[in-house]
Amino acid sequence: MLKMLKKFSKNQIELSYVLAIGIVSISVLVHSSFKSGSLETPKVSKAVQPSVSAETGKVVSSGFDRIADSYNNSSNSDLEGTIRNFNPAEYAAMKYENKGSLGESGSDTVGEYLGRTYSSTNAGQPANSGTGGESVFSSTGLGIMGSDAADENPEQAEDAAAPGTDTASNPIPDTSGTDTASDPIPDTSGADTASDPLPDTSGGGGYGGIQSIPKAYYVVVVPSYERVLQDELLKSGDPCAVVFCAKNETESFQIIISNKGNTSLESIDLEMDNWHFAGTPGVGSPEMTLYCEHYVEITTLSYRSEGKKGWYPDALIPFVDPYTGHAITSAKYLARNQDVKPHNSQGYWIDVYVDKNVKAGIYTNEIKVLADRKIIQQIPVTVHVWDFELPKKPALKSYFGRIFGLGNYHGMKSTDAGYETIRNRYVAIVRDHRITVGYYIDPTVNGQTGAVNFSPSFVSELKAYVDEMKPTVVCLGIYGESSFNGSSYVYLSNNLVVRTRYLADWQDFLNNNKWVVNPIIFYDEPRTIQAYNQIIGYGTLIHKYAPNIKFLVTEQIEPRNAGFPSLVGSVDIWCPVWYLGNPVSIKSELQNGNEAWSYGTTAPSPKNPVWLIDYPLVEYRIPAWFSMSMGLEGLLYWQTLLWAKGGLDPWTTSEIYKSSSWIYNGEGYLIYPGAAAGIDGPVSSMRLKVLRDGMEDYDYLWLLNQKTPAGEGTKIATGVAKSFTEFSRDPDEYLQARENVAQQIISLK
Repeated sequence: MLKMLKKFSKNQIELSYVLAIGIVSISVLVHSSFKSGSLETPKVSKAVQPSVSAETGKVVSSGFDRIADSYNNSSNSDLEGTIRNFNPAEYAAMKYENKGSLGESGSDTVGEYLGRTYSSTNAGQPANSGTGGESVFSSTGLGIMGSDAADENPEQAEDAAAPGTDTASNPIPDTSGTDTASDPIPDTSGADTASDPLPDTSGGGGYGGIQSIPKAYYVVVVPSYERVLQDELLKSGDPCAVVFCAKNETESFQIIISNKGNTSLESIDLEMDNWHFAGTPGVGSPEMTLYCEHYVEITTLSYRSEGKKGWYPDALIPFVDPYTGHAITSAKYLARNQDVKPHNSQGYWIDVYVDKNVKAGIYTNEIKVLADRKIIQQIPVTVHVWDFELPKKPALKSYFGRIFGLGNYHGMKSTDAGYETIRNRYVAIVRDHRITVGYYIDPTVNGQTGAVNFSPSFVSELKAYVDEMKPTVVCLGIYGESSFNGSSYVYLSNNLVVRTRYLADWQDFLNNNKWVVNPIIFYDEPRTIQAYNQIIGYGTLIHKYAPNIKFLVTEQIEPRNAGFPSLVGSVDIWCPVWYLGNPVSIKSELQNGNEAWSYGTTAPSPKNPVWLIDYPLVEYRIPAWFSMSMGLEGLLYWQTLLWAKGGLDPWTTSEIYKSSSWIYNGEGYLIYPGAAAGIDGPVSSMRLKVLRDGMEDYDYLWLLNQKTPAGEGTKIATGVAKSFTEFSRDPDEYLQARENVAQQIISLK
């Protein structure tokens, strides 16, 4: 049977699982709480548990002070398949710490504890000592890493002990003739035993067939918020993945393979098992999607980055073509059967999606890691499905520019038959991460009269976009002093009659087509007094002739320069960049009935979140939280595929956007052209996925606000991210707040 523990407290590193494999059935203790994580520096995470030192195999810490007293004497049989309001880590750790038969806290290796648990529940199976830093589950084929020991050499470490000391890797010979754990009598019968296993030559893997392919590697699980560079070798991490997820939500974790040896680990592959449910099966199960992380070299750090130069993971190459369902076997960049070079790490990203129809409860699975078709690691996966559902359409509005310029990357012209399909796939992948992007759907306009021709083909295309892409806003036009990166600027004529007719025709169309959700026109980055005056003129006309359209301006509320006129009264949606936004002014405009968003771009101030590759990934999660705290209703970013404008290749360079003096690695793009990975469509980035997590966090907060008149969601958000400059960069704080929100939603259900 498979039993997993989840550690919980922010300030503790705790025992994270109790594991044993059963061929016939899987039983899970209990259900509860939330997924937790850690920042960029490799450390034991709360997102995907273990509290095991990769060097020694010892339990690092074991304080579970939050275990409910009412469960201190609970029996396993009482809890199996039951959803309780605490987590499996707490219950199992209680048994580990308080029951003498299960060993003393901190004294055993995890292998010793698990070995006893396994042998006591599976007759005839040997307990595994797990000493010497070897794979602590090696007798059952569940090693957390294939390393040798304290400092990669257990013999050296233990030989340094006092002479005559009996140690695991350097035992005193037993002359009694007794077969002991530290000095087994070799088995000469030819049988395959725990103490003297026969090598597996079948090539088929299996629980008893894990290969000891050079034990110069680590295979660990880390949370989605850590970015492990290619030359960083992890020596600690989690042996299993534990995910907490609402329905209609996606959560992620990573598997990192670190090769500390002098030869390559060849032909790495990952395989998923079947899902098991602790209880009466319902409709469907979680879905896992596997990706291989692609590395791009950063030779010049971004403006104000405190990172280091090197190879950064970002693009996520899928194992299976998402549009055909077939394995990808031929492409420039492949996910499967790739080698991990000496002294390098290779990351694999796993998405776990829970459909709205999946029954709440605990689901278990396993991912096998293979090298040269031999199993070198098995990663248990536990998914706790919470009994509530995120809204189908995200509560936080967004607009991240328009999709354009894909033809060169997919060997076709925009007029070719298959182009529309590929373009829609780019829009859809961003939508699936709860972000809105658009594309060119513009009616024809008579420049002499301002009359708009809403042709049947235009209406049909716009309707399909709204129905299929589920945008949170529909952008009808972008205005400004100059064009930028693929967004079309439709200049309103200076002729007042033409402007009036243009806006009046749009108003009639919107009145007759209520399915056009949240139509906006926005003016981008006014920098001159002429632009300010133009905004005032546009705002006056929009309010009078097209009141269904909201006028968004990417500017702070205070005038940019002395002598500039105020834009208050002309703007419906204020959207300042983070380093210029004033929370006091925003609050005043919200009280006046207007709306506010925020805008992330480049890295002008270290006081704000920064969306660049060589900054911590948690930065992409933060803005959703201060959006809730400040009452902001939307999030804007200027582009998701800036590389398409200049014909650049983001697979080989992150320097897509740069100024005359500075580099901004990753600025202006969140997706990659998929042709290089054998896909007729886009490839996601790690950054987009963490941004998605933030959008889902906002949905949690919004749901709680719907259930609490006092706005408990907003109160919780304020505790971790109050404004553009007042926020935590510790992912644990966001995840603990997320747990709090989830528990309150469940209690109010």
